[in-house]
Amino acid sequence: PMSRKRLVWDLLALIILSAEVVLFPLTAFEQLEAIMTTATFFITFDWISAVYWLMDMPLQLFCGFNTFEGKVERRFSRTSMRYLRSWFLLDVIIVSIDWISLIGFYDSQFTEALRVGKTVRGIRIIRGVRILRLAKLAPFFQHIIDSVHSDISLLLLKFWIIIVIAFCLNHFIGCGWYLIGSVTAQDGNESWVVQAGLAERGAGYQYVTALHWSLSNFAIATTRIHAVNEYEHWFGVVVLLVGLVCFASCLAAIGRLVTRYQQQESGAIYNEKTLRSFLGDRSISPVMSQRVWQFLRGKRRNRARLSEQDVVLLKDLPKVLRVELRKDMYMPLLSHHPLFQGLQLSDPHIIAKMCDRGLNFRTALPLEDIFSRAEKSTYMYYIISGNQLYHIVRPNRRANTGAVSVSPGEWVGEGALWFENWAHFGWLRAKTASELLLVNVDTFQQVAMKSPSPYLGSTIYKQAWVKRIKEDVKHGEDGVTRLFLGRPSDLAGERQIIEQISADAFPDLAKKHDRVISGWSSSFSSRTISFASVGEALS
Repeated sequence: PMSRKRLVWDLLALIILSAEVVLFPLTAFEQLEAIMTTATFFITFDWISAVYWLMDMPLQLFCGFNTFEGKVERRFSRTSMRYLRSWFLLDVIIVSIDWISLIGFYDSQFTEALRVGKTVRGIRIIRGVRILRLAKLAPFFQHIIDSVHSDISLLLLKFWIIIVIAFCLNHFIGCGWYLIGSVTAQDGNESWVVQAGLAERGAGYQYVTALHWSLSNFAIATTRIHAVNEYEHWFGVVVLLVGLVCFASCLAAIGRLVTRYQQQESGAIYNEKTLRSFLGDRSISPVMSQRVWQFLRGKRRNRARLSEQDVVLLKDLPKVLRVELRKDMYMPLLSHHPLFQGLQLSDPHIIAKMCDRGLNFRTALPLEDIFSRAEKSTYMYYIISGNQLYHIVRPNRRANTGAVSVSPGEWVGEGALWFENWAHFGWLRAKTASELLLVNVDTFQQVAMKSPSPYLGSTIYKQAWVKRIKEDVKHGEDGVTRLFLGRPSDLAGERQIIEQISADAFPDLAKKHDRVISGWSSSFSSRTISFASVGEALS
């Protein structure tokens, strides 16, 4: 439902509908209507819109949707029935009216046959029912809102939505106000259009004047434009009532947003007030106060990311959806290791069980020890953020003698996955504030190695990895174990060697790498041929 292709298609719908929402009311202005009737750009847009919505109908039969149980429904029988029961009948009516009116609008003979005469404006009003499709984009807007994770960004987004809705409403009201004035003026009656002298002015001035009147009634303001005849007075009364309700609703919505944000920040505001009082009562110097504030603000910006246990609402998720959530959270990190890439391609059930039971996050403060030498290893550590120092000798706080830097994207302690009693050969200490992904060794052994039907690729990888480490230790080479001062370590090995071992253990991974390499080679050869042809042409 939220695939990239679906989002692109919905984005095109949003662009088309936004243009229709803006253009449809502007048909009230004769000058603009003449331009939209004759200009090639607007004619092309009308046909693109009609073709798009005609193509959208069969595609809706195949669109998957999220169920209330947390599953993604893709079966054609369910997706088609869902569409037939919801939007199908209305889409048939709107598309039929759209194509009939479009053909009649640009075919004078057909228009004369329908006896619409001069009511070209009436055809456009009939086609205006297309804007009802805005309701179909509700899931798209909700997806955008759900994708915003920052409180201040969400607050600004909702502010922007309220402003856009208010402007669109006034856009329709202003165009309707001018339409009433121009229609009554054609019959020789007195109207605000004649009184304001808009007949001789340009379309831009006419539109701005009508929009100003609409905004004045919407926000209870003043303007020199006022109703003259009976129809305009009735329209003005309706607009005043609608504006009163909408204006109060907008103010209430904005007030709720600001209040909710202040409630979320109330704890931080109170703590800052207490700190200011303390600094003032104790007469702390400005230099020291600035240092304290700078540290606390930096700590707030670099706060530890929330874990699953910190979110109460996630406890209500069903197991299927919880596993999918964890896979989406963990797999982008695990995929850096060729072993887990191969397992994901060959046996996704192992990865699903590992994400459900065998993975977790851990944060580390600067100079905090992750593990110590001779300590039995229970996890493999993957560095997500921050810098670590692996010490082969006892670490010293003032010197990093015998230390190797471990950066994000690297891992430590893989040997614990393949040896039952793997003990750490050194110390791992956080150099900066860090976050690590922990792979539970016992869970991995039970899922990938000791299950009733263990996957053969894990066994092949283990045998090759153990064989390589024994050879390196025997010959004193810097291979998989990245020997340091003649000793084995917990550090990851050379990536090329691990990728080769993984490709031998997982045929699907080897095929994937072959496809990538062949794609690169074909792209390079095509570019070489194109460059050669360009050279021949120039010569």
